[in-house]
Amino acid sequence: MLFVSTFIFGQTATNYLAYFNLCISGDKAFYYKNYDLAFKYYDSAFSSAQYCHSFNLEKASIAATKTKNKIKAIQYLRQSILNGKNPNILKKQKIQKIKKI
Repeated sequence: MLFVSTFIFGQTATNYLAYFNLCISGDKAFYYKNYDLAFKYYDSAFSSAQYCHSFNLEKASIAATKTKNKIKAIQYLRQSILNGKNPNILKKQKIQKIKKI
């Protein structure tokens, strides 16, 4: 039983290491305004983890908006609210930018 729980925990930890590494790469690309690359990193990161942080989802939403991917932008924005982002803090400008796509 101990072996099984250790294996499951180890597998989860590995997924989160990949998640954090991909998010860091996404942050770097986002900083340098390479939104296409940032979006790819964030999208890969979110597929490797069960829980994604709201601030990473918000950045991914912005990157998706910049790459004209309206479906992913809305999906990430909704998920960021579900994961703890205060919906009152979101500026209407972000939502207006998504609607313009």
